[in-house]
Amino acid sequence: MKRDLLRTFGQLLHFLAAEYQFAFDFDEITLTLAAPLPNGNYDLVINNGSDGNTLRDNCDNVIPQGELVSFTYNKPQPIFADSVGKPGCAPDSIKIYFPKKIDCGTIAANGTDFSVSGPSPVNVIGAFGNCIDGKTEYIIVKFASPISTKGTYTVSLKAGSDGNVVIDECGQETPLQTLSFITVDTVSADFQYNILYGCLKDTVFFSHNGAHDVNYWKWNINNFPPVLTPTTSIIASASSTNNVKLFVSNGVCTDSSSVVIALNNEVKASFEMESIICPEDKLSVKNTSTGSIDTWRWNYGSIGTSSLKDPTPFLFPTLSREIKYPVKLVVTNMALGCSDSTTKTLTVLDFCIIDVPTAFTPNNDGLNDFLYPINAMKANDLEFKVFNRWGHLVFLSRNWQQKWDGKVNGTMQSPGVFAWYLKYTHSVTGQKVFQKGATMLIR
Repeated sequence: MKRDLLRTFGQLLHFLAAEYQFAFDFDEITLTLAAPLPNGNYDLVINNGSDGNTLRDNCDNVIPQGELVSFTYNKPQPIFADSVGKPGCAPDSIKIYFPKKIDCGTIAANGTDFSVSGPSPVNVIGAFGNCIDGKTEYIIVKFASPISTKGTYTVSLKAGSDGNVVIDECGQETPLQTLSFITVDTVSADFQYNILYGCLKDTVFFSHNGAHDVNYWKWNINNFPPVLTPTTSIIASASSTNNVKLFVSNGVCTDSSSVVIALNNEVKASFEMESIICPEDKLSVKNTSTGSIDTWRWNYGSIGTSSLKDPTPFLFPTLSREIKYPVKLVVTNMALGCSDSTTKTLTVLDFCIIDVPTAFTPNNDGLNDFLYPINAMKANDLEFKVFNRWGHLVFLSRNWQQKWDGKVNGTMQSPGVFAWYLKYTHSVTGQKVFQKGATMLIR
């Protein structure tokens, strides 16, 4: 039987040679068999064909009759998928590799050739290959949403909605089979911190719980060098802004988190007030202290005190003379045992009648050295001018505390009478005042 089959091969070869010997030369022949070969060992024998000769080469040499080539034939077996490519973080697809190329036309585009099961539901919505000339070495299976749960998942190859499983380049259907792949959990860089408060410095402790197999940490805090441990701490000013960023990874998934920590528990005493007041006026203070403060203590010299954060205006006694008082504020954080204080000097005038001296002696002895409108605290829109005997303007001021020292362009003026002109609006009564007079410069 085998000899008859090979004789038929030989006759076919002779026929092909006779038909095409004058048309072209060739270096291979494809034989078409009447039926598939069973597995086994075979001889391919050259015979004379119906044309009376064997094949000839391109030099017209005849291949000897009876020459043979032995070969073994085994029927191609279906292929199994090799492996699943390692998934990344929260994969929305997997890549399945095969030992032979797959016919792209046999891949169901809607992904029904595959199903996936595991710790969390996975819905396959598509499949496609990297198709070159209609063949691909792998198939990408697409999911409806990323897998974010850690675990072992199983992908099953099956017949899709097109009625067949995927077929390889040899026309063999891939067997129904399953493959497994492993995913990791997504990670979170959210961290915790606790503050140990102090008076001037605070200690801040940071920690990350290492959940979901995190094995890498990188802390970037202010301008400090990076720290690569799950916990760290800093010592910072009790009045400071601190920028903290953490980067974490479990080798596949990464995440980062940032926090700005504002520390403002430093106890700092501060207030604003007028430095000079009239004897009939009350002193108002504006508390500008900062930090975590529990108690306030105001001292108005030895005259009075207050424990209010924002005390009511305080009236000093009228003594018919100018007097200075120390005004002190002490602030405290009772829980931390931290306190701070500050003191300012208040001048209470003996009277607040706005007037201009009739004489002054600019000799730097500390007595009557300047010419200016005295006690003009309640003068708004003030203008004070001084003229010499020839009517030339020698001094102009719009601030009552700006004083003339008797000089013009750095040159001391000669003794004599100088005229002055003063106008202002009284801040209490709203009355507009215009005054003029003369003052003697004495040397």
